[in-house]
Amino acid sequence: NLSQSALFIKVGEIGFERTWGDRMKANAPGTKFISASDGIKPEKTASGNDDPHTWMSARNAKQMARNICRALTALSPKDSKAFSQRTAALCQKIDSTDNEVRSIISKSKSKTFLIYHPILTYFAAEYGLTQIPIEEEGREPSAAQTQATINAARKSGVKVIFVQKQFSDQTAEAVAKAVGACKENINPLSHDWCAEMVGIAEKLK
Repeated sequence: NLSQSALFIKVGEIGFERTWGDRMKANAPGTKFISASDGIKPEKTASGNDDPHTWMSARNAKQMARNICRALTALSPKDSKAFSQRTAALCQKIDSTDNEVRSIISKSKSKTFLIYHPILTYFAAEYGLTQIPIEEEGREPSAAQTQATINAARKSGVKVIFVQKQFSDQTAEAVAKAVGACKENINPLSHDWCAEMVGIAEKLK
């Protein structure tokens, strides 16, 4: 399917994209590859790694939409007006979602949250929040690391811990119990980006 495609749109720096990128290009010499995250400044996680989950930000989502629009226009110039109009409509929807999220977060008492896997680095940076991850790069934390996380969460008065449905939440359950935080499931991979962004904001305590 890839070899017959005109365009492949990468998120940017997701692990499998880096691992398989060269091989995919070699097997699809006629396919144009672009990164939807071009022009987005990487945010660092607590461990100093670049967070690849660029789409969890309204500002970034608009940049990604514009990058995709440019790529599609280059492939089919005759449809440029339609691409431009639909991109503008999408950006308006993103702005509306952004305003709703900001309104909800302005009423939240706690500006710090726990998260099992640090997928909300851009979300936290955009809305003035602090993200405390339990694990990073797929490695279970040691007992000492877990205790340090619990101490930091208690000190910050954390009320919620986010868990992706794609990850095991056994450790998250233990941390939530130790901190006295409410565990909330999120799905940043949801097709309904707007609803997920608003839903995350609503789960902050």
